[in-house]
Amino acid sequence: MLISGLQIQTDLSKQERVWLSTGIEKLKTLDDEVCDENVFAPKEPWYLPSVKEEEIIFYRGTTLSTEYQTIGLIRLPENLIEEIEKLSLKRFEKVQEVNDFLLISRKWKKIENELLKFSSKYQIVKEQQKGGGVCCQLNGYKILTINPITGKHLGLHIDSWEKYPLSKLSVARNRICFNIGYQPRYLLFINQEINDLLKFISTDNNRLYGDDEKYKIMQDFILKNSNYSVLKMKVNPYEAYIAPTENIIHDGANDGVNGLDIHVSYRSYYRTFINNS
Repeated sequence: MLISGLQIQTDLSKQERVWLSTGIEKLKTLDDEVCDENVFAPKEPWYLPSVKEEEIIFYRGTTLSTEYQTIGLIRLPENLIEEIEKLSLKRFEKVQEVNDFLLISRKWKKIENELLKFSSKYQIVKEQQKGGGVCCQLNGYKILTINPITGKHLGLHIDSWEKYPLSKLSVARNRICFNIGYQPRYLLFINQEINDLLKFISTDNNRLYGDDEKYKIMQDFILKNSNYSVLKMKVNPYEAYIAPTENIIHDGANDGVNGLDIHVSYRSYYRTFINNS
């Protein structure tokens, strides 16, 4: 099941760009590891969308949307790609080797400044971008994010960097995430804003959710709509996604490839196209 909601806005190729899951499942184990309670993941197998589903997934309007609570997919300029390739990150086999190299690399410091300069072109508000730093992980995982408290996979989740209450999630900063590695990675997401999930939930006795209950909404939505499709959007090397990760159910994935997954994220108010104003 897939209902109209947030759409992907991009000028990049849409061919074999997005897959749909056959639903959502609750995991008890992952890679022989017992999961925490309420860990949810896309239910396989994945399939390519139909023509009708593509109309729901991709924005095809002639006028670019100025809304920043949407999904974008962009590519780095060629000169910056060339500089990243000169780092030869493919030669490393271990996560720690990448981390140690980038920590002392002057070339990387220069590239990082250029990434910030490039991403600032998409900002609606000219503020200092938050976050940063390289995240390097092993490939081969169908869900990526780790619970910092338990050290186990978190599964589909909602970010909480901004600490906004439920009533103000639509004004939270969004995220731009650059794939600077040499393998594809994926953004997994439900194409509905958190408050829009309420229309999918039968609220007994007109139950109202408190400002701190976005995870309760997520769980209720999944348990009552386990056949809803998760989108799996491919982010190729030197591409970046822009997404409101404080306001959608999401996770990352890097399954199906070998090597290392290397990416950099920032948070601000980003449009999905360069802001020339």
